[in-house]
Amino acid sequence: MTIEWARRLPVAGGSGKAAVLLGGLSVLAYVLSLSLLGTSKFYGHFLLVSIVAGLPLVPWMSFRALRMSGHLVAYIAVFVALILLYGLHVAFFGSSTTQLDNVSRVGLGLVNGGFFYMLFGCRRDRLFRFVVLIAALHAFVASASIFYEAIEAVATTEWRFGVKTNPIPFSEMLMASVGLVAIVCIGHIEGGYRWARAVGLVAFVSLGMLALVLTGTRGTLLALVPLAVLMVANARTRSARTTSLLAVVLLVALALAFPTPLRVQFGVLLTDLGHLWSKGEAADGLSTSTGLRVMMWEMALGLARSRPLLGYGAGSFPALLADPALGLAKDSPIAAFNQLHNQYLDFLLETGLVGLLLFGLLLGVAFSAGLRLYRQGVHRDRACALMWVSACYGCFGLSQAFFSHANTSLQFGVYLGLLMWTVPAARDEPAPTGA
Repeated sequence: MTIEWARRLPVAGGSGKAAVLLGGLSVLAYVLSLSLLGTSKFYGHFLLVSIVAGLPLVPWMSFRALRMSGHLVAYIAVFVALILLYGLHVAFFGSSTTQLDNVSRVGLGLVNGGFFYMLFGCRRDRLFRFVVLIAALHAFVASASIFYEAIEAVATTEWRFGVKTNPIPFSEMLMASVGLVAIVCIGHIEGGYRWARAVGLVAFVSLGMLALVLTGTRGTLLALVPLAVLMVANARTRSARTTSLLAVVLLVALALAFPTPLRVQFGVLLTDLGHLWSKGEAADGLSTSTGLRVMMWEMALGLARSRPLLGYGAGSFPALLADPALGLAKDSPIAAFNQLHNQYLDFLLETGLVGLLLFGLLLGVAFSAGLRLYRQGVHRDRACALMWVSACYGCFGLSQAFFSHANTSLQFGVYLGLLMWTVPAARDEPAPTGA
């Protein structure tokens, strides 16, 4: 299919061989890059190869064929405003220019989306299948890496794995990929080999969830709520909904079959949520990691009241903790954290209400684009995929500042950047229900 798309590009000399080679290389390198995200540092090398191979094709692409939806235009506008806000902080608040790195990855995803949209003949259906392929490969590679690391450490007492890196962002990327594929697959259970497809889906999700649990994270599990809702929402028929219900029952049975560490993690998560929900003093009953987060969150809310509009400057935490007025001891446990472990409070403290509003709009525009498609009854796979990526990262943001990690900010930007290009423009003809 890559050759078919590339041959449509009018390269110099009237020959399509150069376009076939460069287009194919760009696609292949990009797929490898996103598949290795979080498991190997080589993902950056492949991403660079994809960009270098694609650049010579840009002058020959038809930009007049670009048809952008209103939601895509709004998404681009929010990103530009966010970059300008960060630029303001660099210019006037003394923030480091490195603060522009992770947030700029949202723009990289938008550029990638426009490039592949044109490369694939301005076919949004092909671009969407490309996103699903990337997510599926990433889920398999990440899960395999987790299991391999677990087998290597089977003789030790350590059971929290993250491919020799921070397991929290790793688990978030794995969850996003597994959920995206699962939501799309549940919409295609009907037809031939229905039960074989259902068994395959259950097996895929089960392996992904087991790999996720091996990372030892709990906040990531909050995204199970929108995942379950969107899987049911994308089930097209009553029998498909029954199948999805059976899949959930089987997943619960598998969860109970692993007393350690799965039940422990779920138990701690539910206990912490119960304490946070209670009206009384809950800090004493929280787990250690959650208790430290609550301490940071309370401190951040207190500091944010002093500079509510624009905050203290991008990247100003944890340097703010050195202020003697806070009365924190130098060996305070929260001084060891380099971010607030809450994306919303991170934006509020460092970039104020303006930054928090822009971040909310970034998630909201993508979610509303998916909701609009779903209500119209067209492209339900795309609709649920858009709502999933925005919702799952919205959940991740409750216990982690994912913009602080290069991998998670890149995946967030790429998945939403490419998916936003799959939203039909207003002048596009209505399409039948499906992908």
